[in-house]
Amino acid sequence: MNLVRISIGCFLAIPLMLGIRNELLVYHSQTWPGIEGEIVKSELDSDGEGAISTHIVYIYTPKDEYFLGRRISFGYCGTGDVSDALNIVAQYPKGSKVTVYYDPNEFGLCTLQRERGVGGYLLIFAGCGLITGWLFLSRNRSPVSACIEADFDLSGDPDAAIKQRANDGDL
Repeated sequence: MNLVRISIGCFLAIPLMLGIRNELLVYHSQTWPGIEGEIVKSELDSDGEGAISTHIVYIYTPKDEYFLGRRISFGYCGTGDVSDALNIVAQYPKGSKVTVYYDPNEFGLCTLQRERGVGGYLLIFAGCGLITGWLFLSRNRSPVSACIEADFDLSGDPDAAIKQRANDGDL
């Protein structure tokens, strides 16, 4: 039973860990060098159900090696709104020169903006909320599960075991 709870807790912690990772990348990117890059693709994508997203691709060459980047900023998740997507595409038109900030230890890790996006905060809040709910629900057990965890012999009458625990003040 404890292994299941630990597994669920670890799974629910994933958004929190991703949000913290984004915040650390924003922090470290402040010291990354910038290099000139070029936008090679700048267009809108649709999921067919009304949500619009941007597809921005840029190329840059640290140490005479070509790399492609797609990240606008850490934590940027888009809003699905057409006007926001159009603003991003207008800000980064195809063929325009941009400054690409890249990790000098891992050239493929890059961004166009070093500011925080709301996505990082959303992941942190979602992770905290999921873990808090999980902790609350895992502590809020029924009397039967309390009896099972206390190693009661329920081969007889379970109601008698619950009544005995209630009389002893354990519930």
